[in-house]
Amino acid sequence: MSNDKLAQVFHFDLFGKREFKYDFLKNNSLKTINYVELPNIAPDYFFVNKNFEEKAVYENGFAVNELFKVNSVGIVTANDDLYISKSKQKLKEQILKKYQSIDVSLIRPISYRPFDNRFLYNNVDMLERSRARVMQHFLKNENMGLVCIRRSRKSENWCEIFCVDKIISGSTTISSLDINYVFPLYLYPETQSKQKKLFPISESDKRVLEMNMQYAKNHFKQVNDFFNKTVLPFYQNLKNPTENEKSLFEENKSAVEESKTAFENIKRKLEAKNVGKIEEQTFESIERIPNLNTEIVNQIAKNLGLTFTNEKEKTDGTFAPIDILDYIYAVLHSPAYREKYKEFLKIDFPRVPYPKTL
Repeated sequence: MSNDKLAQVFHFDLFGKREFKYDFLKNNSLKTINYVELPNIAPDYFFVNKNFEEKAVYENGFAVNELFKVNSVGIVTANDDLYISKSKQKLKEQILKKYQSIDVSLIRPISYRPFDNRFLYNNVDMLERSRARVMQHFLKNENMGLVCIRRSRKSENWCEIFCVDKIISGSTTISSLDINYVFPLYLYPETQSKQKKLFPISESDKRVLEMNMQYAKNHFKQVNDFFNKTVLPFYQNLKNPTENEKSLFEENKSAVEESKTAFENIKRKLEAKNVGKIEEQTFESIERIPNLNTEIVNQIAKNLGLTFTNEKEKTDGTFAPIDILDYIYAVLHSPAYREKYKEFLKIDFPRVPYPKTL
């Protein structure tokens, strides 16, 4: 047999009580069991029976992570009891008790669980994973975001979909079993410096920064060592990595970069040229832009015969980002969609069929 030829895979289900299974295995052999051969189809190699005709139809749609180019898993505090609270006042008291100082402007709302909004002390120097690159777009002004998981490990029907207007938790917003991702509808511009000023840093704030810097330094070393010694060698040895393997590699790579940035930000503050002072910048606001893949939007516009606008208008013959979000949310809540594609919803981000007509 050729070395590059895939092996045959056979499948058989046996249901029943333990004694029944023992008797079945005792009275049968590999030759007598009526196995079903499974097709070897790259890149997933499912090892279970699936309707591959439906797979072709499903993959004609667009994936939510392809549409919303900027996205991220939710934040990780590493200590929700300290940094998150239902009460703004209680959260303030907790932070003061722990650190003896607080910046109340950093207390922000968080979508902690479905319809369970709480308060977060959003200090990027203290949180394990602040996801600031993406979460900033929910802090600067009004926004909406789609929340879903990448793959479901639940045995029952897929239902992990939600909409938010706040930053989210990485492990509780819609699922405590799977990682929660958020896809902002709009992106606010990277801040551009308008003016600079200096404000004094207290001794207690300095001690907090020093503690955080040591923690961030150790964390970066752990994450970086794991990536370079385990993840990178494993990925380099893959001849033809699957899309899932590529994505997991990028997630680990991003974790290293984010950990490094967090460490360097704290270090920069402590090494400010003006002893005992830290630079603060004020910024100028600029118009937001849709966080949408233009190729997908253009295809939707062509199918519908409508004109896309960055913001919702009352003009006939137009549609806006919020209309696309509404459509996606409706499709992903459809019982018929969930039943038809339930096996594929366990594999990767959901794919949504292109709308055909109005």
